[in-house]
Amino acid sequence: MTIFPPGWTGNGKKFNQARGHLLGNQLGGSGDIAENLVTLQKNWTNSPVMRGYEGQVRAAVEGGQTVQYSATPNCNGLNLIHRGVTLIGEGQNSFSLVSQFSTLLDSKNERQRRRKIDYSAKQSKRSSPTA
Repeated sequence: MTIFPPGWTGNGKKFNQARGHLLGNQLGGSGDIAENLVTLQKNWTNSPVMRGYEGQVRAAVEGGQTVQYSATPNCNGLNLIHRGVTLIGEGQNSFSLVSQFSTLLDSKNERQRRRKIDYSAKQSKRSSPTA
């Protein structure tokens, strides 16, 4: 089964999109849970930005710290196509992470993407594999 988070066009390569994990794979997050996936700009937002922050959290945990971590998509009103993500991580020792960044694509790709997006989507959609 494939998950289509709000804003996903169905062609990540053409529109520079990724189904990004809010709780990253390297932190134990699943790509099989719709609530954990958001549409991200593949090149820069998903990697290296989010991957880099997740790596910092993982390094702190592997270094023995207990880390409280949250990744929150930032939406505009009832529109579920988020405009950014806020990451917060606090470790028991010196680890601290606070970051807020945009997930928007560059304007040319954003205009192309808008032609294919159902902005009224209220939740992630799933597609079943065809036989």
